[in-house]
Amino acid sequence: MNTGGLVRIEALNKDNYDNWKMQMEALLVRNHAWQYVNGACPKPERIDGDAASETAERDWVERDSKAKSDLILSISAGELKQIKECQTLRHIWLKLESIYQSKGPARKATLLKRLMLQKMEEILRVKILEKSDARRNEAFSTLLKKR
Repeated sequence: MNTGGLVRIEALNKDNYDNWKMQMEALLVRNHAWQYVNGACPKPERIDGDAASETAERDWVERDSKAKSDLILSISAGELKQIKECQTLRHIWLKLESIYQSKGPARKATLLKRLMLQKMEEILRVKILEKSDARRNEAFSTLLKKR
């Protein structure tokens, strides 16, 4: 995705919501659009015949649409069906959050599994380093004995 500067965000899929969410929030903040997600900038009420309110509503829709485009372009094709009925950036964000951000025991189990896998990978790396050190020490000892 190119938004002024080169920014690459991995497209949202069923496996990367947490990372995607963090990166997308950062992009929206950088582009002054986070207020459309968090509700700080609600859509102004349009009053027929009032030019100021019509302009304010039109400007809001334009800015929300631009930010919504950034969001949509960062979602994989297979996940777009989830948001096809959403009209605003906030609606899309809340819909994705309700689908992907589990808050119950399943979420805890997923996070625990990730933690365990990371720990196992770390232990494996340490064991590989230990074996490498042992081989190097053995080779060094052998060289010293030959002298």
